[in-house]
Amino acid sequence: MIPQPGGASAVWLQGTRPRRQGVIRSLAARLVWVAAPIVVGFLVVAHPSDVTALLLAALLCLIGVAITRAAEDGEALMVRTFLLAFAVRIVAVYLLYGLLTVHHSTLFVGDDVQYDREAALVQLYWHGKTALHPTIGFGSDWNYPWINAVILQFSPSFLLLPRVVNAFAGALAAAFAASASRRLFGSERAGRATGLLAALLPSYVIWSSLNLREAWIWLGVSLLAYAVSRFPEVGVRSVSRVVLLAFAILAAFRPWAFFVLIAGLALGLLLAFPRGRARAASALALIAVSALVFGSLGATTSLFHALGERSLPEIHNTFAIGGSALQPVRDFGNGGTALSYAPQTLVYVVLGPFPGSVRGLRGLFSVPEVLVWYSLLPFVLMGLGRGLRSRPTSGWPLVGMAGGLIVAISLVEANGGLIYRHRLMAFLVLLIFAGGGWERLRSKREITA
Repeated sequence: MIPQPGGASAVWLQGTRPRRQGVIRSLAARLVWVAAPIVVGFLVVAHPSDVTALLLAALLCLIGVAITRAAEDGEALMVRTFLLAFAVRIVAVYLLYGLLTVHHSTLFVGDDVQYDREAALVQLYWHGKTALHPTIGFGSDWNYPWINAVILQFSPSFLLLPRVVNAFAGALAAAFAASASRRLFGSERAGRATGLLAALLPSYVIWSSLNLREAWIWLGVSLLAYAVSRFPEVGVRSVSRVVLLAFAILAAFRPWAFFVLIAGLALGLLLAFPRGRARAASALALIAVSALVFGSLGATTSLFHALGERSLPEIHNTFAIGGSALQPVRDFGNGGTALSYAPQTLVYVVLGPFPGSVRGLRGLFSVPEVLVWYSLLPFVLMGLGRGLRSRPTSGWPLVGMAGGLIVAISLVEANGGLIYRHRLMAFLVLLIFAGGGWERLRSKREITA
């Protein structure tokens, strides 16, 4: 007997998949409940002096769940993304901590160890053990080491606590990026794709599991993207506090990115709103910020010095010491010189490091992720086209943010390998579009099937 549509056999077949998924989720939940105490117990035994870091991680996990629940209006996407990203980063924190404890060298980047040393130097000065004031700069180079010194003042688990806090910021950045993608494309699938990429890509995991300020800068960028994707629905006033928080984070930890993002947002709003007060305000902001930035290209006393940041020529010359693998030392005395080789450096920023030019063991580690990024580029382009067509009021400002950061990095930092860490600010925005491109491809396949 052939089962008829709508009969008992059809009902049973329709209920098989949800039942199977429920069993899988139940087994996964039980595995987590069994494995979590074992892992925590092992960490406590292996590092008994670092129980404070574990307690802080648990507290930050609860705070992160509360923040993501409130931000997503009851949706579970942000909560799931945050928990996945935070769990992966906490594991990475302990793994990298073990490697750094054994070798205590610049295994990944010199800044990580340098911030530890600067915090200890500030502590010696505070306790009167040295009469010399710590030779630490001001502005963004001043804030982070002194925050570390405050943590060292109150906790013996200093080497872990800043890394746990950075893991929290990195996980929140992934969650807000996932929400921005879901709102931009109106699809849970797009948000899940962006969230998985931001949560699991090795560069985002590693740099937010070390004693670096990168994770906080990504959080500022993702908060801006979240606000941009939300304001067409709820209005500017409803997202103003999020925007102010994002700009405060960026101004504290990377002032030049703060100005670049203001200019990028202004340009994006100009393209999104062809008339009205928004266009006038965006034009004024773009003109003002551009004048300040380009006025700093050759000035010895500039806006950047006033904020404690080096001028653009100084930043570039720092990366150009002794030349680099990208290009020889070039004079960066004015903006025209920088613009003359901008096409070449743009290629380095977006596509480097090229697998054929990689040298050394650390370089080999970057090849798989570079290949993943190459495979994501078609999805980024598809998402860009879809986002600009369906939601131009959000799509254009996001394009302005990513484009402004990429151009700024190519003009200033493309003579050194640091671009591969700093460009992740812009790539986080591009991952939002990649999620939309992935969702579009899956939808087309389902229609044709």
